[in-house]
Amino acid sequence: MRFRSLLNPFLFLVIYIGFIIFFKSKFPDSQSFIDIVKNLYSTHGYVLIFFGALFEGLFFIGFYVPGSAILILGAAFSRMGIVSYPLVLLIGTLGLVLGYVANYLLGRYGWYKVLSGVGFKKGIESAKHKLVQHQAKTIFLGYFFPNSASFLSLAAGVLHVPFRRFLLLSILAQSIWSFIWGTIAYWFGIPFVEFAFKYFFIILLFILGIWIAKRLIKRKNQV
Repeated sequence: MRFRSLLNPFLFLVIYIGFIIFFKSKFPDSQSFIDIVKNLYSTHGYVLIFFGALFEGLFFIGFYVPGSAILILGAAFSRMGIVSYPLVLLIGTLGLVLGYVANYLLGRYGWYKVLSGVGFKKGIESAKHKLVQHQAKTIFLGYFFPNSASFLSLAAGVLHVPFRRFLLLSILAQSIWSFIWGTIAYWFGIPFVEFAFKYFFIILLFILGIWIAKRLIKRKNQV
């Protein structure tokens, strides 16, 4: 059993390393990659930011869409004048809040039961418990990260938090966090973006290693 628990992560790691060896030479260098992304943002930047934020805010979908990375890149590139910094914050906040409103409606009208049945029940129940204890404080702190905000907005609908109150708290909390994260990305984003593109495969390997370690620890605790 222990061998089987190690086999899947090991095979995944082997496949990933093979992917790096095979495709690394086919990828553009970091500067060329940055130039490609710059051109993409100069042409479709606001559309990318809006839909990246919207999908990031949606429950379940946001776990698989790199909306935060799209927003951070937008804020970073705004320092170069490619996009407008205030518009990045405004459009990003609007997209996220619309995603949270959709989650709220899913919770309020019972669709969350489908999601509870596919492994999200524990997270939803935890979010409900936190909201019952400290509603405003929980929303403000929970909106620190869009994935936790998606649980909280869904739970707010389940608990039938008045929509107007939910919307005002969501706009306020997300505006504050968008400003904080956007400002950090604006001032420090470009060097970080250049570093991330230059060492993309190494960073991805590091993230993969953390993921494998967490899965192994989780399985060990379940034994």
